[in-house]
Amino acid sequence: MLAIMTDDVRFFYDCATLLREKGVPFLAIPVDGEIPSTVTLVLTTRGEAPGIDFLAVVADDDAGRGVKSAMARMNGGERFVQVICAFDPGPRPGFAVFGDGALLEAGVLDSVKDCKSAVEAVLAYADAEGYLIRIGHQDVTNRNRMINLLWPLGITVEVVREDKTTPRSHTPNADAAVAIGRKQGESLHWPPAVKPTSGELREVQRQSRISSSGEATISRELARAVARGELSMVEALERTTRRKKDDDEDEDVGLM
Repeated sequence: MLAIMTDDVRFFYDCATLLREKGVPFLAIPVDGEIPSTVTLVLTTRGEAPGIDFLAVVADDDAGRGVKSAMARMNGGERFVQVICAFDPGPRPGFAVFGDGALLEAGVLDSVKDCKSAVEAVLAYADAEGYLIRIGHQDVTNRNRMINLLWPLGITVEVVREDKTTPRSHTPNADAAVAIGRKQGESLHWPPAVKPTSGELREVQRQSRISSSGEATISRELARAVARGELSMVEALERTTRRKKDDDEDEDVGLM
């Protein structure tokens, strides 16, 4: 049995909500309360942890991270042999985490740049003897961007063939990440180069017109920087607008 042991009302509410969503039973105990013998793990805040006399305590001021850490501890004991982080590459990557084969979490990230922080969060809540990253082979540009972002973590990266990994469901990206995490891939020895295709560059330019309400189209050079993750679309459009303004000013000076 898991116990939330805290006098922090907000922390308790957030933890209780997450645990109820997951269907996990728990006890609510004040910090100075007695811990029943049925409790195997206590979840609390960092500030309250030193005052709790119990062997197994998960302390975190972030309720989401604390609940994930508690679930990992309860599912896998003190330490996993291997934790796998799996990604279905794309503009909004699917993400799944396994601890010794058991699915710990699955969802969708807001953007490619969030993949590194997602893995860092897993490293914080799931202690393991070894870690592995698996990523689907499709959407090459976004895949390679993600690999380059993840490479500095020093974790082995495998590229997995995505054949039949995207099921027809309401959460295809997350489900595909789960399927990718369960398949063995090919290990990489160095990070790949990010080389957007002509079609991808045209798509980025099209998106720039949509983002600017038809007022601007970024150059192919800027589109390549956006596709490689070196610039955001907002930054590329700002540069385009600034260049156009400078060109207009130069033309006005030439007419004088």
